[in-house]
Amino acid sequence: MEGQEKIFNPFDNYDNGILIRRWLATFLDYFTIFIFTIPLHFISESLHKKFPSGIVFLFFLGYFIFFEGYFGATPGKFFTGIRVVDLTASPPGFKKATIRTLTRILEVNPILLGGLPAGLIALSNQSKQRMGDIIAHTHVWRLADVNKMRELMYQLPDTNVPGAESETKEPTF
Repeated sequence: MEGQEKIFNPFDNYDNGILIRRWLATFLDYFTIFIFTIPLHFISESLHKKFPSGIVFLFFLGYFIFFEGYFGATPGKFFTGIRVVDLTASPPGFKKATIRTLTRILEVNPILLGGLPAGLIALSNQSKQRMGDIIAHTHVWRLADVNKMRELMYQLPDTNVPGAESETKEPTF
């Protein structure tokens, strides 16, 4: 179809490089969680109290749910230039971030196979989604692709409002 502009698809150029970024982001996030929770252990020891591991688990859950739900990126994802988005290229919100985080406990657990399940699932599909992404209907895209998709969506007419054929839809971020 000569002369027609190709439709933008963020997955067209996604090779295993996105998985390397995701792995690095996960490593950075787990290291960040470790750095923030280790002082709690020493504080509790100095008070001669046992440090409850449940606090670390809650911090772990809250870290991913808050950063991915609100910003679409944890500090690790921000540093590696990737974002978690829903089908409108917006941050996924807390419900989808919670689904991703709960599946992460099994898929990306450094104690249980060290992320191998997530990697194998992501390698097996074109969009490089792990199980948490598939269930939550989210994607992890490069920031440049998120911005491109948002730009294209901003140009679409709002088809939900009768008679608004010439208006453009304001994206929600």
